Amino acid sequence: MARTKNQHLATVAETADFYSNSRSNLSHNSKLRYQAAVSKWITPVIGTIPISKLTNADVTRVIVNYQDSLPPNGQHRSPSAYWPVLVVLRSILNFALSMGLVTKLPLRIRVPQAPPKPLQSLLATEVAPFLEAVDTLSTNSQVRLAIRLMLVLGLRVAEVASLRWDMIRSENTLISLTRSTQRCLDWLPVPLFLSEMLTSFREEEVLRWDSAGIPMPPWVFSSPDGNPRFPGAAGPTIQKAANAIGLVGAWTPHHLRISCMVILHQLGVEPLAIRRLLGYQGLRSLIPNLPIPMDVLREVISRDRHPGQSHSDKS
Repeated sequence: MARTKNQHLATVAETADFYSNSRSNLSHNSKLRYQAAVSKWITPVIGTIPISKLTNADVTRVIVNYQDSLPPNGQHRSPSAYWPVLVVLRSILNFALSMGLVTKLPLRIRVPQAPPKPLQSLLATEVAPFLEAVDTLSTNSQVRLAIRLMLVLGLRVAEVASLRWDMIRSENTLISLTRSTQRCLDWLPVPLFLSEMLTSFREEEVLRWDSAGIPMPPWVFSSPDGNPRFPGAAGPTIQKAANAIGLVGAWTPHHLRISCMVILHQLGVEPLAIRRLLGYQGLRSLIPNLPIPMDVLREVISRDRHPGQSHSDKS
């Protein structure tokens, strides 16, 4: 952009070009999205207006123009579809301020926040019928065990795939995952029914590998060639079992981990204990719409950052 003598008279279009040319670190796709927003929705409507003279009415014109236009499929745009355009326009304004093209922002653009998605998880009362549906749908012992490990202990897919027999204590009462994850507990307690299932599954695995004349691999879940794996049929089984008990939407292994967290909360487990048990490293990972009061969440943050010191004791 040619810098004018009176920089405060730089137009929106000139500032947008200047911003685009100065951002060499933008990825190719980000640059394409930026250029599309500018060339289609911003410049044709307010491109000739000096950046210092921009008003809320001008921003409204951009929004109305966007919403009144029909996309290629002919369907009306969603109410929030224009938000990315506002983000681009806000970036242009902030850039103008940082480069001295304006002495102060002519207006502040506030991009609405999308409402949180409804939390999708099993409830405590749905666990038994869900597992019954799993056992009806699948006779594969690997699938049955993997699903229970994710639902009862909140294991990730990678944790299930990398689980080794030497990470399970004698009598299958505790599982160690600290070698491969950042969970805060040294051992995860295993409920009796799951411990019995691990014992039965191990006996099956010993017989399977002995009959093949091959030493049993160290992995709890192993492929025919002895490599670690996550049982691939578990994903489709989770979806079918959810549908079988009347649950809608897409259901994945991660939803079982979320369900474990929600059920623990339903049973009265403290948020800090849930966080340490499941290995969530940030408060945002606790799922924003989990029904835990904000004062409790703040206490969780404080106690994590200042062990042994409560939020109210901080100096």
